[in-house]
Amino acid sequence: MRTPTLVLGWTAAIAACFAIAVSAAARPGASATKRCAALAGELAKRTSHYPEGIERGVNVSSTPICFDFTGDGRGDVAFGILSGGTAGPTYWAVFRRVRTSSKRLSARYRKVAERFSGSKTRLLRRGRRLAVETPIYKREDGNCCPTGGATRALYRVERSRVVRVGAQTLTPQEAGQIR
Repeated sequence: MRTPTLVLGWTAAIAACFAIAVSAAARPGASATKRCAALAGELAKRTSHYPEGIERGVNVSSTPICFDFTGDGRGDVAFGILSGGTAGPTYWAVFRRVRTSSKRLSARYRKVAERFSGSKTRLLRRGRRLAVETPIYKREDGNCCPTGGATRALYRVERSRVVRVGAQTLTPQEAGQIR
């Protein structure tokens, strides 16, 4: 039974990446991408789908996007939540920045949404909208390799909710599944 070893190996690898990201984000002049990744990793701990068996302090977020989605002049954060297994991100969450003088992270960001989207979710920014792409699996596809294209749902982020404003089906070429 190799599962515990595999999970511990992945956990150690993810923890090492998180430690690098946090230390890089703490340095003056750290890139906005690294700061965004560190912030998303901290906010992921406040979601209800934080993977069991993964120690706290491990970055379980992926594809973080830091952008003012609400248009209020403050930076919001959207990210995928890793499943802890081979499925990659299966949930996604959006937190909006609120006006406060508090230095605590929990006081500066409010969760707007946390949704299930399926295996290997990818988040993108399309203008002021959040695009959530989920691959389409054909019957013969393995978990690693979807070939049926993808579904892209577009969301508008408001102060206290996200609103689905459209969707489209992408061909395998558009989804990057055929090279």
